[in-house]
Amino acid sequence: MNLIEQVKLFPSKPGVYIMKDSLGNVIYVGKAKKLKNRVLQYFYQRKDRAPKIDVMVDNIHSIEYILTDTELDAFLTECRLIKEIKPRYNSQMKNDGRYTYIKISINEKYPGISVVTDKDETDSLFFGPYTSLNSVERAVSVIKENFLIRKCSNGLFKRSSGCLNYSLGTCMGVCRGDADYDAYRKCVDNVALFLEGKDNSIIESLTEKINQAAEKLEFEKAAKYRDDLRALKHILNKQNLIRLSAKRRNVVAIEATGERSYKVFLFKGNRLISSEAFYAGNTDRTSAEEYFYNLIIDNFKNTNIDISEILTRQEIDEAQIIYSYLKSRKNDILSFRIPASWLTGNNPKLRAEVDRIVEMMYD
Repeated sequence: MNLIEQVKLFPSKPGVYIMKDSLGNVIYVGKAKKLKNRVLQYFYQRKDRAPKIDVMVDNIHSIEYILTDTELDAFLTECRLIKEIKPRYNSQMKNDGRYTYIKISINEKYPGISVVTDKDETDSLFFGPYTSLNSVERAVSVIKENFLIRKCSNGLFKRSSGCLNYSLGTCMGVCRGDADYDAYRKCVDNVALFLEGKDNSIIESLTEKINQAAEKLEFEKAAKYRDDLRALKHILNKQNLIRLSAKRRNVVAIEATGERSYKVFLFKGNRLISSEAFYAGNTDRTSAEEYFYNLIIDNFKNTNIDISEILTRQEIDEAQIIYSYLKSRKNDILSFRIPASWLTGNNPKLRAEVDRIVEMMYD
């Protein structure tokens, strides 16, 4: 039986597929809501796809799968396996339209700012991960327009008269070789403060420009400033999610597995600390409310769970990827944030949130 015929026997259920080469090496791990449909696409939908995917498919010798209860289970299993195995083609394709970072090369004398798809080992300052490459590229362009940070590369620090940006007054002329070092590093610090959400001067300036352009009926300018503002807010909102991750964000996620049946997930930071099946068909609402209240209290207040107080950069990235996934699947997966302050005593806010969770499941 050839590979395609084998795949046709895969179940149309959630799970993770594991592709191996002729030597038995895992070359790619992916997730699917319906395993058979997703894996068959690799063999039939070749039009307009990246050549590297064709190369990967040509190297597939066997495919295994792991069934999961839900698509979120599959996503979490995929993340774990990729982290453990580091398959060759996941490394090459993991950032195709998915996660990008903003890099400030603070290890250089005159740091630059750029968009990258992975973090290197240069001790640079990274912000992200972000999920919209277009928004991040536009945001970086706006930052370069509004701060005097260099636009050219280190290799161009040779122009005695300065570059076009210097002549336009939009950079300090680092390429001339005589830029004020202290002033430049202060500018870089201000960029970092903005990306951390601690300086809203660009936001305020763009908002004012939008209003002024609209008053003058300069609608093209207003639209350009509006799109710039939207891109900046995108990266600031994502960075805020990262800060929440670093503060041990408690999240409850619920995904349907059938009629009136659900899988309940509890996350703390980047960690899945509990997952349980729940069937609403034989449980009244009062009992369900008590069940969810105790589930939340018992897990989020459990001091036996071994989670360090400070998240590493990688752990923050993992948490951000999880929360971005939950947000992108909000029509299929209900998710609720539970602030730590709600976990003390018989908190009425927690009771109200539990009531809201149960109401959504029973209505």
